[in-house]
Amino acid sequence: MMKGEYPNFANNNFVSMDSRVYAIGYTIIEFMVEKWSMEKVRKLIKEKGNLEVNMIKILDVTPREYEKQWFDFVNDKYLKN
Repeated sequence: MMKGEYPNFANNNFVSMDSRVYAIGYTIIEFMVEKWSMEKVRKLIKEKGNLEVNMIKILDVTPREYEKQWFDFVNDKYLKN
């Protein structure tokens, strides 16, 4: 991530990340809680079906929009000096 190479939902490249996925996963949930709420995170987790449809329905954001906002969050919070 420090090189600007972020995992994304579209190509599902989280799977090949070994233990780094836990650090990335933490920031994903941290961002969701700060931006929307823990209740919305719970709803998203409990909802079955297509992630893209559920993100739009519950968070009112597309996966691509979410990724951009999450990248900015990670960059601002963890990567800027």
